[in-house]
Amino acid sequence: MKLKKFFFIALASITLQFCPISFLAFLTSSPAIADSIAPGQKTEADKLMEQGKELYDSGQRTEALKKWELALGLYRQIGDIQGVAVAFGNMGHSYRELGNYAKAIDAYNSSLAMFERIAESGWETNANGSVYYKTTITGQENLIVASNGSGLTIKIASTPNGQSIAVSNIGGGSSRQNLSVGIVSNSSAQADILANLGIVYGKLGNTRAAIDSFSRSLSIAKNSNNPIDVANILGYTSIVYNNLGDYQEVIKLQDRQLDIVKGKNNRRGEAEVLVGKGDTYTKLGDYQKAIEDYQQSSRIYEQLKDDAGKAETLGKLGRAYHLLGKISQARDYYHQQLNIAQEIKRPRLLANALGGNGDISFSSGEYQTAFNYYSQQLEIAKVINEVKEITNSLINLGKVSHKMKKTEEAIEYYQTALNYLQNREYPYEEATALSNLGKALLAQGNLLEAEASLRDAIGIWEDFRKLLGSKDNWKISLFEKQVDTYNVLQEVLVDQNKPFEALEIAERGRTRALIELLLKGLSPAQQESAIADYSKLSEIKQIAAQQKATLVEYSLISENLLYIWVIQPTGKMEFRSVDIPQNASISELVTASRQFISARSRNDNNPTSDATTEPSHRLQQLHQLLIEPIAELLPSDEQERVVFIPHHELFLVPFAALQDTNYNYLIEKH
Repeated sequence: MKLKKFFFIALASITLQFCPISFLAFLTSSPAIADSIAPGQKTEADKLMEQGKELYDSGQRTEALKKWELALGLYRQIGDIQGVAVAFGNMGHSYRELGNYAKAIDAYNSSLAMFERIAESGWETNANGSVYYKTTITGQENLIVASNGSGLTIKIASTPNGQSIAVSNIGGGSSRQNLSVGIVSNSSAQADILANLGIVYGKLGNTRAAIDSFSRSLSIAKNSNNPIDVANILGYTSIVYNNLGDYQEVIKLQDRQLDIVKGKNNRRGEAEVLVGKGDTYTKLGDYQKAIEDYQQSSRIYEQLKDDAGKAETLGKLGRAYHLLGKISQARDYYHQQLNIAQEIKRPRLLANALGGNGDISFSSGEYQTAFNYYSQQLEIAKVINEVKEITNSLINLGKVSHKMKKTEEAIEYYQTALNYLQNREYPYEEATALSNLGKALLAQGNLLEAEASLRDAIGIWEDFRKLLGSKDNWKISLFEKQVDTYNVLQEVLVDQNKPFEALEIAERGRTRALIELLLKGLSPAQQESAIADYSKLSEIKQIAAQQKATLVEYSLISENLLYIWVIQPTGKMEFRSVDIPQNASISELVTASRQFISARSRNDNNPTSDATTEPSHRLQQLHQLLIEPIAELLPSDEQERVVFIPHHELFLVPFAALQDTNYNYLIEKH
């Protein structure tokens, strides 16, 4: 972690600096072992380790790995357990950077096993690595001096708190300015390795193993009383829970993290946590809250003159404004991000910026331009071997291909994305890919596969909602982003001549968030039971019979398609599909009708106002779309009850005031 310098990584949340360990200032396990190690082999191994570090720092990961493998062999020959432990750790880091995660896990586990052996033996080791605090040591007692035969003198001193201090004087010089000091702690080494293991498991999509590794690392860091390390591990853990879709837990972890970094006046850490919180609020649909966090973060990066951090935040702001529908502002932020990413040559930032610009082009109907951006994004994502970035690129390419009427290509992109996600736990991306695949399969006419894909997507979306616990406003926001999946499944079922199964899906999608609100006083098990039973056809029929009312339920599938179900008290059910004309926007008709009614109410004493004025034509258009297709199914007795169950914009329809072609209000008939 940032103070441990064990390995180097750059990841979201707090950016941690883990550097490969330098053996120029690394302690032997004990004076006894120092005396028993052959000086020549020890010197050669240490030299190889330092050469590996220099190669690694210059970006030559493979060459660094070769040096550390040679050093490992020498440490094994001379029985230097600590050297073996650190060599394995550095090798694990190189493997991870090279994308060979299986070997990285093996190397980290081997390193961890070595440090555990050292801990069991009762020896203390130095896990601080190559970066030490320069200081002047005075008044130390009980110094133990050991020589490694290379001109490096190592001293271990007892301190009042019982820890050890390692003092190295490189080259045997006497200048106090050359002294390097570091706290010796075997537990710190274990915490570092566990954190690195968690990162690798996370990259592989093995989130449960990642959480376990971070949990163990966090426990050690807490016992070491190092709040910055605790904050770092909280950040890593929040990333894993984010991938699982457990946003309630993510917010808790990020709040704890933010408190720590603010308390330590860690401005960079504060900026990075704010970015993470903004990401979480974006996924929850709370875009204004996200923008506030991103803007705070951007100001901090500006003060720190951190171009990479600023570029990342600009992209986040672009996405938030895009989701708010503010295309011009979003485009400006994405262009700024792309310019900086190209200038500083950061591939991850460049991939993100290309994806953002693709999103803006897609929303603007510039599909070929969007396709070009997404294709470049995919190329870079593959180079850096980021599963999440790759799958998002593929999903984007599928989305734009579908819009360009290239259905076969769209299906192929979605299926490739799902193949990447196989055996990995990225539920948000998986649900999105499944939902989009279902839509493409519907366009292709492959209804059975479309249904299966959409049902799988809905299952994942609903698992998300369970994870949000009592955060009901977040549940509704998240549902609004997922409603398209429910609508497309209804369309698939209707096309299979299963209109009443479609009604169950309409109920399941429409009522879930609202029912959770009504039942929040119940236990989770009682809530799930009530929700599961609510959307059954038998329940709907029972309500109609008990209320002695005709139920009329609407589902606005798209701007051009409306479904209507009529459930009579006898249990008889009917279905109608209504094509909405291109020139008849439901939302515009509803707005105009409400304005007309409002104007009428303000002019009740105006004798010139009557039901035949031109604005009332909007009420007739709504009547034509919503009532005429089912008019013959409604009760002829005006005393019999009719209950309308709207959907989306239809909740604002003044049903009682709708007029037929003879200017008769609906309330006059029912």
